[in-house]
Amino acid sequence: MAGAASGQSDCRGKVGGYAYDLTPLAQKLGAVDLQTQDTRSQNYYYRVCGVVSNNFCQTVDDMTPAVCQKDSRIPAEFHDLGNQKTATFSSLPNRPDDAGFTLSYSGGQDGRASKIDFVCDPSKDPGEFSFLQEDPIKTYDLQYVSNPSLSPNPVPPCMGSACCLYQFGSDPTMTRTLCAPQCQPSFGGFTLIFNWTMSPCTSDTCFFHKKK
Repeated sequence: MAGAASGQSDCRGKVGGYAYDLTPLAQKLGAVDLQTQDTRSQNYYYRVCGVVSNNFCQTVDDMTPAVCQKDSRIPAEFHDLGNQKTATFSSLPNRPDDAGFTLSYSGGQDGRASKIDFVCDPSKDPGEFSFLQEDPIKTYDLQYVSNPSLSPNPVPPCMGSACCLYQFGSDPTMTRTLCAPQCQPSFGGFTLIFNWTMSPCTSDTCFFHKKK
């Protein structure tokens, strides 16, 4: 199931019943471009929640490239692989919606496009960026495997009065609270450890120290 990114941002999006936010990951990485290389020595650049920093990636038609390729020719040429403002979120192939998502960009140079599979993996901190394949021609598949900073929040069908406290694994310092009509037992590696009633339940009132 696909969903558009919020506004013109590629930081936040919904996949099925889950909401993803890349802002914490972008803050952890800082103002840097992720880089990787394919088997033909072509380099790929991607900026989480931003535009790649290399001005050679910009074109007259696209001043906000999210993904860029530097080919292996001498001298090298740079190719825009997708406009940041075209970002869409969709499900990973053959994976549940809480395991990650695919972030797609279009509108690149000469019809180029790119897809980045974001895969949740607690062992990766902050993550690993890699090239997968070019399929079909001019569509570039990349992958970013990252730690729980990618873990999603369930999107409740409506706001309820149940305030749910979740903990990631056995780490008491990594918790999340959310409002829902009913607390689900787990999501994305987080397990429900406590719940209480809060009326009204909002993001401002649903905190563990305010339980009643």
